[in-house]
Amino acid sequence: MVAAIRFNGGWSEANYSKHRDTLVSFLELKKLKMKGEPMYAAYNSPFSLPFLRRNEVLVEIMLDD
Repeated sequence: MVAAIRFNGGWSEANYSKHRDTLVSFLELKKLKMKGEPMYAAYNSPFSLPFLRRNEVLVEIMLDD
């Protein structure tokens, strides 16, 4: 299972870091543990207008059984 945060815009380290930190903070607030490192996912062509691009930061989470 993964947790994700979706955002628009072009790729930049600052944009990725901002949303990664938001996702990690949310997981800490909900007391969910990450399994591995967050990863970046882009779904549109680099020729798409930045405000139309869909991006996500994803991280696998551990589930209590």
